[in-house]
Amino acid sequence: MRGKQKYVQPLHCSKISKALDMIEVIGHFSSQNERGNMGQQYG
Repeated sequence: MRGKQKYVQPLHCSKISKALDMIEVIGHFSSQNERGNMGQQYG
């Protein structure tokens, strides 16, 4: 996150980056538990 602060980003870009981070974390946990879980949350 600190490395990303170097670049001045529009607000929507920072929101997208946060969303991608959340999806990455959720994907990591869903891959450990059950991969159909993420499909139910975002489907």
